[in-house]
Amino acid sequence: MKTEKREQLQRDVTNSIIETIEEGGLLPWQCPWQSSGSQGLPFNQSTKEKYNGINILLLWGTASKRGYQSQAWLTFKQAQSLGGKVRKGEKSVRCLYYKPLLKTETNANTGEEKEITIPMMKPFSVFNVEQIDGIELSDVGVNSPIKASFFDIDIVKNAENLVNRYATEVGLVIEKSGGVPSYNLLADRITIPNVSFDSPPDYASTLFHECIHSTGHKRRTGRIDKFNDLFKNSKKAYAMEELVAACGEAFMCAEFGYWGKHLQHETYINSFLKALKNDHTFIFKAAKAASKAVNFILENALKQIVVSDDT
Repeated sequence: MKTEKREQLQRDVTNSIIETIEEGGLLPWQCPWQSSGSQGLPFNQSTKEKYNGINILLLWGTASKRGYQSQAWLTFKQAQSLGGKVRKGEKSVRCLYYKPLLKTETNANTGEEKEITIPMMKPFSVFNVEQIDGIELSDVGVNSPIKASFFDIDIVKNAENLVNRYATEVGLVIEKSGGVPSYNLLADRITIPNVSFDSPPDYASTLFHECIHSTGHKRRTGRIDKFNDLFKNSKKAYAMEELVAACGEAFMCAEFGYWGKHLQHETYINSFLKALKNDHTFIFKAAKAASKAVNFILENALKQIVVSDDT
């Protein structure tokens, strides 16, 4: 995709998200429906693969605006291959994928050549299965080892089980005390207050939010230091990290088929808006980092499952 087209697409997506936030409706990083026991992340009906990063927000946003209940999506050709037919007049959703492009660069001073990888943004379009005739509606995505390992009717038990296994694997300290929920980078410690949350999903969401922050530690993804280097303005680095945590908590909750709200969530909205208006790549970076953080947590939590099963 040419640079000007890529930048225009990023602006269009960002402006749509800004509009949604300013309207005061469902935030773009929140799951647009509440479902019990079903996978909350959008997925491809044909491949059973979950979508990641900015595509989650694009598909959630479209589902919310159009009132779709299904989380299954297909390209036009995939619908045809499964015996379906996209109804006349239906509009697709444009998503993005990044294809690595290898390029050789020559050092002007030494003449030394080295290969570099450039991420190339490519658009593709999908339709919700509710726009397609001849396709059975489905909310069953990829068989998730996360849900198979952790799913329990008790939401609080689910969240704590997963988080404790992750914390054990990576050496993270979690404590309950007074005050507000937080992650202390220097101490590498999550603090969850002993307060009454509005609902079990809100408690889980808050716990997941702080866990997402913990993945940014230099011993893990190193994201927090990278953001501080990338954004010399500390307020912008802070806003980026909080947006990553906001997206990540939603993605985590969606893995279990519910969504809640972080205890301090509303205090971040203004900083998000300001950053989005000043940088149309902001939400793309945040969503990508959020997916990476979620995968890091889930992969490490599953290591504990494997170890316990072998003993």
